[in-house]
Amino acid sequence: MIRSFGICRALASSAVLFAGLALMPRAAHAQASDTAALDSLRIESSTCAHQLIDDAQSLLRVELKNTNLAGAGDSARLFLSCSEQVSLIRASINGHESSRQLDLAHTDPALQSRVIALAAAELLRDTANGESESAPAPPSPPPPAPIVEPLELEPPREPEPLGSSNHLLAFGTFENFGASFAPLAGGGLAFSHDIRHLAVGLDSTLASSDRNPSLGRVNIVAADLSLRLGYRFLNRALPGEIGVGHALGFARLSASTDATNVSAGTVNGLWAGPFVYGTLGATLAEPLYFEVAAQLGAVTFPVRGMVEHEKDVAVAGLWSRVNLGLGLNL
Repeated sequence: MIRSFGICRALASSAVLFAGLALMPRAAHAQASDTAALDSLRIESSTCAHQLIDDAQSLLRVELKNTNLAGAGDSARLFLSCSEQVSLIRASINGHESSRQLDLAHTDPALQSRVIALAAAELLRDTANGESESAPAPPSPPPPAPIVEPLELEPPREPEPLGSSNHLLAFGTFENFGASFAPLAGGGLAFSHDIRHLAVGLDSTLASSDRNPSLGRVNIVAADLSLRLGYRFLNRALPGEIGVGHALGFARLSASTDATNVSAGTVNGLWAGPFVYGTLGATLAEPLYFEVAAQLGAVTFPVRGMVEHEKDVAVAGLWSRVNLGLGLNL
């Protein structure tokens, strides 16, 4: 009985030995198959430079030499994506996937393929062991800047007229009739009323001059009342006005002489004429303002006086006037 037990034990040991010898070629063949599959593993990429891929491929084979990735076989795949100085590596083995992002901005170009190969080898090992690693999530975008509502600017307001719409002006005047320069000096008063840009005014003027012809002395007095209508530029600092008007006046031309053989005479008459004008003012201290005005017109109904051996004395022809005044806003 002891002998039969010893025979059984010898037979069992022989069976185990034969089974081990049978399995060893299979394990060696599986390991050789995995190694061959990893040796033929290629980096797949459509966005990276060919030279970078070739260099990384050669270095990856060195890194994976004698590496046992259990059960990898032909299922191992490696993908590389390049964008500027950032590379993304993705490994897939038997349905397991992992990825890693590399920032190569500060890596020497000669070393970039080495860094990619090392990272790819580590990623393959981790993926084969079931340790998934995902690329870090991209940084969250900064919070949107607060929306600032644009300020609703009020439309520019039209300048208001100076103080009141009524104006009273006292002025001195110099005016000239005809082509020769023989000005009359005087003064007057003006009242105007503004309706927004429209200005209506009434002026009264009195001016005179003395001329000394060879036979004696001639005095000219011209008075007029004029109505004007203008467009007023509403500006507090420098108000201005342009417009048209018409004057109706009275003229007295009188002569005197010391000669006994010359008779002196007087001519009285009405004169009239249209004109255009412009003014420019400046505020002195509210409600006072200063104004200068100029006007140009033509006398349509003249008054003439004849002087022997001299030119006629007349309120006629081209008529010009300059006024300098001090006004009050009422």
